[in-house]
Parts: sequence; structure tokens; C-alpha cells
Amino acid sequence: MKENKVINVSFIGGIIGLFNTPRRRLEKAIQRANKEGWAVRQVQSGNPNIVFLLLSLILLIITLFLYMPTPGYMVILEREKGLEDAPG
Repeated sequence: MKENKVINVSFIGGIIGLFNTPRRRLEKAIQRANKEGWAVRQVQSGNPNIVFLLLSLILLIITLFLYMPTPGYMVILEREKGLEDAPG
């Protein structure tokens, strides 16, 4: 029997986001899950709506272009049930 788990990997835009690439954040999240015995089943990109985009733009302006939340990825993971206590 398999069990599934969904994690959300969010990204940061603006000047702060220049120091932390999306690839690095995604790799770290997947490596952390792999150490816990999870395997990636699917990766789906975020689909922001117009309200999210407008609020992000307002936040970017308020913070003087330092910070802006950006859509990330949903990572769907799976593993065999009973592997919670796997060594690692």
C-alpha cells in the first residue's frame, strides 16, 4: 500500500530572491523528502490568480523591491506505507 504527501515549494522574488534560486529551493525540498523515504511522483507549477499577482506587486512596491512572493511548485510524493521508521 502506498501513501502520498503534497509539499508546497514557494519562491521569493525581488532583490532578496536573487540570492536564492528556485532550482536550489526545489532541490533542497526534494532531497529532504528523499531522506525521509519519499519519492517524487509529480511536480506541478503553481497557478496564481489575478488577486495574488496584484497583492504581490503591491508588496514589492511597499518593500522597495526587496521582497515579493512568487508562485512555486506543488510536489507530490509517495512511499510504501510503513517506511516512516526507515533508517537515514
